[in-house]
Amino acid sequence: MFRFCIKKLKIEISPFFIILPFVVFTPYVLPQFAVLFFCLALHEAAHITAAHALGISTEKLVVLPIGFTAVMRSFNSNRLGKKLAVIAAGSAFNIVIAAPVYLFHGFCMFVTVNLLIAFVNLLPVYPLDGGRMLQCLSAEVFGTIRSCKLTKRIGMFFSVAVVAAGAIYTSLFPYDLTIVIMGAYLLSRAKKESASQITEFYTEVAFGKGKLEENPVCRVKLYLVSPDTPLKSLLDLITPSGYNLYRVGTGQDYYCLTEEEVAKKSLEFGVGSPLSECVTAIAPDDTETPQCH
Repeated sequence: MFRFCIKKLKIEISPFFIILPFVVFTPYVLPQFAVLFFCLALHEAAHITAAHALGISTEKLVVLPIGFTAVMRSFNSNRLGKKLAVIAAGSAFNIVIAAPVYLFHGFCMFVTVNLLIAFVNLLPVYPLDGGRMLQCLSAEVFGTIRSCKLTKRIGMFFSVAVVAAGAIYTSLFPYDLTIVIMGAYLLSRAKKESASQITEFYTEVAFGKGKLEENPVCRVKLYLVSPDTPLKSLLDLITPSGYNLYRVGTGQDYYCLTEEEVAKKSLEFGVGSPLSECVTAIAPDDTETPQCH
């Protein structure tokens, strides 16, 4: 990666971004690739602008062979409406800038490319924008970790289908590996980003500002769990808009844990560890239970 900064924004450029156009695309296709890259840049700029307007800062911008990725600081800890607005901003902007050009020039290359970027990105396939929306919505129902795994499987299935379709296309039009490479790229992104999102989720819950401080009016749930319960089972219950407390044990011999404490223990001992191996029972009188007003 080539790294540099522009006004505190970290920018990383993949070396394959420089090589890919000359390896995959013929000189005839290079002008179309330039238009595609320009429209993708506008798409990502819309994401960053929307995030800035909603108070979400951008840590870095990664320039990849096929597109860009803006890494937002503590993005998953934001409210659902903010996250959906930032994700939808890219495709919405592509449609907005294509509309006036269509009125004067019809379906020219600029209009076609922008509409393709908008509608392809809205497919519910991770790591496309539609897949990220699906992940945000499903996290409210199934929990953040389960939603990451669900959208990862959908994204990998779609990517494998694209690779298979690309192989058929290449057999008909030899030497054109564009679709195969796009499918392989989506497959690698789906696996890599899903794993990094789960790690980021653990870190945000364990060391973040805390949901109760960010959102005092939130749903608090109390779960009664056994000391033999693995940490992973408790982490699977965490949702972006809820706050979980766990009462471990029965009768007078019990202790309470917050979701932040569970996340810290998972980072320290591993998600497969049972509660009995990584926490010590405390008296009920010593337990300070967070309150939500």
